[in-house]
Amino acid sequence: MQNISLQQLAEITNGKLFGKKEVTVSEIMTDSRSFLSSKKAIFFALKGKRNNGHAYIKKLIENGIENFVISEFNDELKSYKNINLILVNDTLTSLHKLAEYHRNNFKSEIISVVGSNGKTIVKEWLYQLLRKDFKIVRSPKSYNSQLGVPLSLCLLNNKFNLGIIEAGISQVGEMQKLEKIIKPNTVIFTSLGDAHQENFSDIKTKANEKLKISKNANTLIYSPDYETLSNVIKESYTNSKTKLFTWSFKLKDANIFVEEVNKKDNFSEIKILHNGKNISYKIPFIDEASIKNSLSCMAYILQKNILTEKIKERFAKLEAIEMRVEQKKGINNCTLVNDFYNSDIVSIKIAIDLLKSISNGKKTTIILSDIMQSGISDKELFTELAELVRTNKIDRFIGIGNRISKQKVLFANISELELYNTVEDFLKQNIRTKFSNEVILLKAARFFKFERISEKLEQKKHRTVLEINLEAIVHNLNYYKSLIPPKTKTMVMVKALSYGSGTYEIANLLQHHGVDYLGVAIADEGVRLRKAGITTRIMVMNPDENSISDIVDYQLEPEIYSFKILNSFLNKLKDFSGKKLPVHIKIDTGMKRLGFCNYEINELADILKGNNFIYAKSVFSHLVGTDEAIHDDFTNLQISKFNDACKILSEKLDYNFTKHILNSSGIERFPNAVFDMVRIGIGLYGFSPNNNDKLQNVSTLKTRISQIKQVAKGETIGYSRKWTAKQDSKIAIIPIGYADGLSRQLSNEVGEVLVNGQKAFIVGNVCMDMCMIDITNINAKDDDEVIIFGDDYPASEIAKKINTIPYEIITGVSERVKRIYLG
Repeated sequence: MQNISLQQLAEITNGKLFGKKEVTVSEIMTDSRSFLSSKKAIFFALKGKRNNGHAYIKKLIENGIENFVISEFNDELKSYKNINLILVNDTLTSLHKLAEYHRNNFKSEIISVVGSNGKTIVKEWLYQLLRKDFKIVRSPKSYNSQLGVPLSLCLLNNKFNLGIIEAGISQVGEMQKLEKIIKPNTVIFTSLGDAHQENFSDIKTKANEKLKISKNANTLIYSPDYETLSNVIKESYTNSKTKLFTWSFKLKDANIFVEEVNKKDNFSEIKILHNGKNISYKIPFIDEASIKNSLSCMAYILQKNILTEKIKERFAKLEAIEMRVEQKKGINNCTLVNDFYNSDIVSIKIAIDLLKSISNGKKTTIILSDIMQSGISDKELFTELAELVRTNKIDRFIGIGNRISKQKVLFANISELELYNTVEDFLKQNIRTKFSNEVILLKAARFFKFERISEKLEQKKHRTVLEINLEAIVHNLNYYKSLIPPKTKTMVMVKALSYGSGTYEIANLLQHHGVDYLGVAIADEGVRLRKAGITTRIMVMNPDENSISDIVDYQLEPEIYSFKILNSFLNKLKDFSGKKLPVHIKIDTGMKRLGFCNYEINELADILKGNNFIYAKSVFSHLVGTDEAIHDDFTNLQISKFNDACKILSEKLDYNFTKHILNSSGIERFPNAVFDMVRIGIGLYGFSPNNNDKLQNVSTLKTRISQIKQVAKGETIGYSRKWTAKQDSKIAIIPIGYADGLSRQLSNEVGEVLVNGQKAFIVGNVCMDMCMIDITNINAKDDDEVIIFGDDYPASEIAKKINTIPYEIITGVSERVKRIYLG
């Protein structure tokens, strides 16, 4: 955002300023977890269903933030001397007003991209196609919500001569608010489908709502092949001043008629007819979605009459859009953050915020390429970049590219600075010996192919990988939070490598999203988290009495489930001085596993009350059958027993304690038993015994074909010759075996995998490090991707085949399989 004074900001938002009117700001914060510490930052204290930004102002002041937009004014805020406040009626509305101010002052064209799918890709492809002809400002990543759109619009300034803004909605009434602040000249409606349908009564309602963005637009680009969309437009735009520009595979009278699509060698040649003229162009993709997205881009270019041979050449060089950042384990205890999506100053700021959020005290390093097509001079660009690196206290900066390598004087105050003209120059430095105990952000435009650097710094090279979708984890966490009252605490289980997903990375994400407790099985798991910088409270579910030193030293909180372990802890704690140790009392209400029985509660209460070493931080129990309605009577009996035990403890102890009994499926089915806290386990990772469709898959286990062989009818495959080809067959060997977690029970046509979207049986016995699959009727080649489980073939399907549960499938993935974190 361009510099704006607090006096001016107060006038724009109709707010009342308490503070220095001459102070200027240029950075907007809406998330208190952001690591901005700039004097130029201003925090908008947004209020949501579960969170209130005003609750984090004290922490932000301690972190150096001095400027705030608020809607709640209290005595504590009045007591701070060196802060500036703008009091408004509603902080989100005020942010919209600020965005509208920026839009009204922008003199050039705004394109708004809407639709069910393809918004970000069309936006980014337009940028790739037109960036050499226009100075373009665009929405960062997928910033298209009621919050993301105003943040995008605040980037507008008249250094640019074209803006591309995404707009997305999830319910009726939202698009009208976005239209008011975007005021697009051109609207591109990419597609109409079932995505995000849940809050709309039908698809026609959704089409009507999305079309509100084009209320005052000059041009609306769409495809009448989406019949519902076409019908709504016919009804609504008969007398409209908005020009309609269409593309179609079906209608010859469309502005663009697609005559033919030829696919060959991963390229599509698209032949179209426009104004009686035949036009042909190529794109380096063959999927239907990419072809349609390219047509949305071509439609904009043709209706503006700016198609040139150079732009047609750029279509053939369009790059895939990586929507998510990768996190990987690197060599020498490093963490790699790979962001090859693009390289511009806004996305760099977002990436640095991520880098700081996961560093947890580790050294921070940025390896950055030249920034392509920024629209401003190199001096201005790299001055801003150098200031960004300094204010975020990045420990080490490595710049790669002809332009950035000439800017050494601008980066003079950065203690560890390295500049190289090319990636090749950097790789000559034997880089595997140069990094240790660092979090390394690799940020580059695709042109630089930073994958070469990442490959050198990765810890594991195994071609079998487990991809973890961090966005899906956050979605699932928020789903469970939506089912409980706002003040209810959450404990999330991260035992057993977070159900196979990787302990530290998931714990760090959960800490970032404010869960109250993490649950581990043994003290060693908790110690590893503490050493990695995790500060969230940690409960140890199965503590060993010999681990008391680690529990005390690393501030872990043990579960106490029997008099034996209770007395053992009390005896050993006599050797430790300090505060009482918080413990968690387990009540056995029917599992017949660990825990105190109800007849033991009085004695337990007497011991808890009469000692000087521990206190009950929480009391909990474990439900045995919340996933099956047949057990509901027993579940209610357990809840009743738990209530009885808690009542006795409450009466005998002179302090309060937290109560919790619900697990993932219990949260969904027993809202009457929420108590003070809930425990989220397998549900976080996308599995619901209640078969709801609200959860997202988190883990995808994948590998690649190592070799393909022709096997004659009658020949056998694998150890012990357990499978015989019934016909001449095509067999692929893939590098995953039982040492990676692929069960031998899946041998000989019990198990299946996905190859190019088609199922292929596992044939022969699963070996330690590899297995064989039958791809006789599948078009595949060496190095093609193979999905063991994932979005389209969930681990629950594999579990059914071998009569087990999804827990066993996902926790069984070996540590030697490389984890890649996407999000």
